[in-house]
Amino acid sequence: MLYSHEHDVPLRAAWDRSNPVSNSRIDKLMQSLAVLVVDDNQYMRKIVRNLLVNLGVKNIHEAVDGIAGLESIRMFAPDLVILDWEMPLLNGAELVRIVRSPGVFPVPDVPIIMLTGHVERWRVIEASRLGVNEFLKKPVSGKTLLDRIVAILTQPRAMVRLGDYYGPEPRKLFFEPVQKLVTPPPALPAPGKSASDKAAI
Repeated sequence: MLYSHEHDVPLRAAWDRSNPVSNSRIDKLMQSLAVLVVDDNQYMRKIVRNLLVNLGVKNIHEAVDGIAGLESIRMFAPDLVILDWEMPLLNGAELVRIVRSPGVFPVPDVPIIMLTGHVERWRVIEASRLGVNEFLKKPVSGKTLLDRIVAILTQPRAMVRLGDYYGPEPRKLFFEPVQKLVTPPPALPAPGKSASDKAAI
């Protein structure tokens, strides 16, 4: 669903009632934003572009597949990447894995929104493990996209390394799967003490 400028005003007013960021600040954020849309479907790229334009974004780049997306990130260093999952040559998950490689890829901290029609739970968890900032289902509304973009910009999560993971500090929902990969085995009880003795201390 596309939002016209006529409907954009009440959309932002509704958003502002539950968020401390002012509408004027939202406008400035959107106008200064450089966004890269990576999707092999031309129609979907057009829809996302129209949503972004209606939200005030002026600097929008497009890439038709994952390979072109990587090159565009290197060339333009966008403030935000909106990324499809299923694409030829290099899919969205593979692209995120390459980008989230500090010391190898030049822009490892770029915020990434995965926008896909494939929303199986394993994909949501995998996207989180790879370091995606947000995971959204197609089709996305203007309000939902605005909410996530503003949250990324005004409440950024610190970039952290946890074992092989590099990305925004995981939320509680997805922290456990990542933590399991890096949690050391439990310490053995000290000599002369049983495990039950240790638990009682």
